[in-house]
Amino acid sequence: MVRWIAACLAVGLLGGCDRLATLWTSPAERIELAFPVPDEVSLSFKRLLEASASDDLGARAAERQYEKLRQVRALTCTASMSVGRFDTSTEIKSKVADPKCFGEQNELLAEWVGLRRVAASMKLPPIVPLEQLPPTRALPSVGETTVGITTSAASNVAVLTSAQQKLTAIRLPDGQPIQTFSAGDYAHTGLELSPNGRIFAIPHGYNRGMSFFDVESGAKIWTSSKYLRLITWLPELEGLVMTRSAQGQEAVLIDALTGKSAPYPIAEKRPTWSAIVPGAPHKRLIGGSSSVSIVDHERDGNGVLLAVPADHRRLAKPVTSSAPMLMNNGRTIVYVTMTSLAWADLETGDQGYWDTAALRGNGYAKLDETHVYFAASELGAFRQQGKVLDINQATIASDLKFQHNDGLILPMTPRSGFMRRGESALIGSAVETGPPEDLQKAIASAQLETQLAKLRAAAQAQERQINGLQTAMPAPPVAQALLDQVPANAEVAVLGVYESKAGSHGLGRTRSAGFVRVTVTPASKPLVLVLTSYEPVRWIINNSGRKISAILISGYYDSSALGITNVPVLKIGSSYAYKMDSPEYTRLKSDIARYVSNPVRSFQGTYSGQEFSVPSF
Repeated sequence: MVRWIAACLAVGLLGGCDRLATLWTSPAERIELAFPVPDEVSLSFKRLLEASASDDLGARAAERQYEKLRQVRALTCTASMSVGRFDTSTEIKSKVADPKCFGEQNELLAEWVGLRRVAASMKLPPIVPLEQLPPTRALPSVGETTVGITTSAASNVAVLTSAQQKLTAIRLPDGQPIQTFSAGDYAHTGLELSPNGRIFAIPHGYNRGMSFFDVESGAKIWTSSKYLRLITWLPELEGLVMTRSAQGQEAVLIDALTGKSAPYPIAEKRPTWSAIVPGAPHKRLIGGSSSVSIVDHERDGNGVLLAVPADHRRLAKPVTSSAPMLMNNGRTIVYVTMTSLAWADLETGDQGYWDTAALRGNGYAKLDETHVYFAASELGAFRQQGKVLDINQATIASDLKFQHNDGLILPMTPRSGFMRRGESALIGSAVETGPPEDLQKAIASAQLETQLAKLRAAAQAQERQINGLQTAMPAPPVAQALLDQVPANAEVAVLGVYESKAGSHGLGRTRSAGFVRVTVTPASKPLVLVLTSYEPVRWIINNSGRKISAILISGYYDSSALGITNVPVLKIGSSYAYKMDSPEYTRLKSDIARYVSNPVRSFQGTYSGQEFSVPSF
């Protein structure tokens, strides 16, 4: 007692008896009092412990690691200063020369907590157990036009994307809503659901990081500015493969238990897709636009997470949109290359190509291990026919119940099945088909039909030239007949972009269409809308009641118009323009004149577009 009083008197001379408390407080604790861990990090760790309540050993291990990281945080940011035995938190704060260090350490701590929460969630059972989808089933309306779907590999959960960028998690197959996400400005490629359907990974727009959401609650688990895209989940090993914002957006293997990352050991520098190898839960196909690797994953005797490349193959054709379909029980990948299909046998190394572009194919989805479902457009008309391709027999058959207004076909990769998105949305896993025919014969017949149409058009052009009429090549007869119905007072408005701000394109990246919104204001005169771009674009039309006589689409890559019904939509060529004073605009006007005689009344253009408004003139 005498010693305590003496110590108190000595310390009191320096600044009061409250200094005596520092004798029982470690330097790390006093440093944390000066620079507290942010509340959101502390709260996130509390959520982690709550989620780990049934795993006592795991919770205690997490607590020990969290305490260790907090100490590392404190000592790292005060390494250049001396913390005295009696220094209070206020005095420590005044001594720190670089407070930004604590901000950096806070991000590392938040990253570790976020990764641990992701690891804990992706090990849980599926929200809805995986079951076979019915042949077809309509989804209930979510109040907005559905334009995309993201599914999970091992659960009956999906997330629907609307034309208004709304994200809604639903239960399959009945479509009942689970949760809606407030994701802000997000990218339209790279959306990923964990295999159990519990975590939704959303890349931010313009490569500004990504966020992870809890599907059941809609709560944000973790946001990172370091990582840009999730490539694959490794639930049993509690790991992830992601790309991070280094030069070239390098791929890294991340241990969600320790927070440590290491370069991913594959030749493809910018992977964009993955697939689980059947029968091998830790083995993945990882690929980008030009190659695919088979990679095994494991933890060694010391618990270190490893990626072990087993094989690598260059692809003869580039992967240009969506993730490849893994077929023939994991032996074959089938993928979209431009508007056709290519394939690669992963066992023999053989590769091939089906020129389904000749059939004007689009919207490819895996029905089962040997069949691909897609839509084939009719020549010169905005009508489609559902088709089923047998990849082993190289035959094609027609969907007997496909209706023109059934809408686009969207894949449900990584699982089998499809969604058809028209005036309403439906999901399915099987279609009724007619007798199959040889695929190459069908392609040859379509190619001949296209050549004959060109010859007829050329003959008509020659006849018009002889008769002193216009020298420009006329449009195909069917398209011309459709546009003969355009009223003489219809006003032509042209909207042009090089690309959508929300799209994915560029060297080494998988090309994917982004959205551009078009608001059409009321007016008494009808409208002909011309939409043009170099990159693929999904034009979202919001019409406030104006009569739209036709929509003409032109571009180097195929684009689409969504949100409209009972309006002829025609692809008029490959010209594109986003500047009036350009030779491209001159060519575009010539193409427009082949389809409609009305003069162009307005033009709006920008290199990277997001939204336009078409007023009355």
